[in-house]
Amino acid sequence: MAQTNLHEYSVQQKLNKMDVDVISVDVDVQSSQSLDLMYEPTEIPNAVAVPGGTCIIQSITASLPLDKAITHNLVISDVVTSLGVNKDNPLSNVDNAVIAGIQGFVPVSTGTAFGSADTVASVLSLGLVCKAASNSTSLFVYGIQTASNAITGTMNLKFGIVKD
Repeated sequence: MAQTNLHEYSVQQKLNKMDVDVISVDVDVQSSQSLDLMYEPTEIPNAVAVPGGTCIIQSITASLPLDKAITHNLVISDVVTSLGVNKDNPLSNVDNAVIAGIQGFVPVSTGTAFGSADTVASVLSLGLVCKAASNSTSLFVYGIQTASNAITGTMNLKFGIVKD
């Protein structure tokens, strides 16, 4: 169990230790119906400052160059093992090791159309505390589609992260 020492650093030292970052990753979206695996596990590199470190994901912005509903559940994990899931029904048979690695489950809204063919959705003030695996500074993200329309293309995900 982790020990918490509230007096290890002064408030000023603690604030000076924290780093704010925006990490952008592209995911290849290939899904045809609700509850499909929308995109494979994708690395969020350097999500934490040190191996096994922690972070707080404050915001997530998803953008897709299509005028389509991008409603999905975004899953953050500390491991990128085989998901042990069926692409056409990813919630039906998930390995226990995968469940143990899940750091958070974030619903992403339909999004708003910008211009003639871009859809953007944001989740703000999230405050999702995550911890990387002991030998890694990365987290991993995958998506489960909840919209009923077929979607293919490259979606960009931007993570606003406070690293500890």
